[in-house]
Amino acid sequence: MPQRKQPYNLFAANACLLYYMVLNKSDLRSLDFVVDQLFVKLFKTTNIQIVRECQKNFGLELPSVILDKRCSKFISKYNACLMCHGLNV
Repeated sequence: MPQRKQPYNLFAANACLLYYMVLNKSDLRSLDFVVDQLFVKLFKTTNIQIVRECQKNFGLELPSVILDKRCSKFISKYNACLMCHGLNV
């Protein structure tokens, strides 16, 4: 799954993140599981270490990592915006 196509796959998760500002751990594991299973079937292996190495070599980050980065970025920009306008965080 190319990195450029991941935003489409994460649209629902982003919407959920924006509305609720939190996804529970089981939701994140479910998203990661889908990507892991794609690599398991693609490379016909059940060894998670091989799967992780293939994901790394393809430059693929798991959805949980991407969402965590996006959430952190959003919160930091939000806080910076509040400070710009002189509001307390």
